[in-house]
Amino acid sequence: EGKTIVFLTLGDPSVYSTYWYLHRIIVSRGYEAEMVPGGPSFCAAAAALLCIFAVGSTSLAYNVYQEKQLAVFMDADLTQTEIDHIGQELAKISGLSSCESLSVQYVSGDEAWEEFKAAYFTDETGAEMTELTAGIEGNPLADSFNYRVSIRMTADTKAVREHIASLPGVRKVTTIREAEAR
Repeated sequence: EGKTIVFLTLGDPSVYSTYWYLHRIIVSRGYEAEMVPGGPSFCAAAAALLCIFAVGSTSLAYNVYQEKQLAVFMDADLTQTEIDHIGQELAKISGLSSCESLSVQYVSGDEAWEEFKAAYFTDETGAEMTELTAGIEGNPLADSFNYRVSIRMTADTKAVREHIASLPGVRKVTTIREAEAR
């Protein structure tokens, strides 16, 4: 009938949008359709190439929400041998439940303190704001050494968390990040 219609979406039509499914249907029925990017350059490139970031029976959003990063804090009085043993036990978890992959990274107390300072005691240029840390003696996070465990699962991480928490020397298991793209 010569009418122009618009499917308006928040954000960009190539990122976490249902537009792509409609676009394919509209084009398959012989109609003209155009995808207009929302703003970011990677989205503009995707729209220009008629490329979509998430499509199929399992969307990128679903996969991202299944990735969890946990911090495994240990008792402060552990020896390095005991810490290494916990790391070895964590590496064996890949066969547990429905894990598809697992990665384990050790973070020392010094690394934890440097990460904390970078996140909370730096200015907009990334320089350390020493006036904020001047009164802090030593490393207040020296006993915060931990393992970071990234788990990609098709199911809930409850069984993995319970298994990790049951390991001798593990003090606490917390979620660092959930639903963050890699």
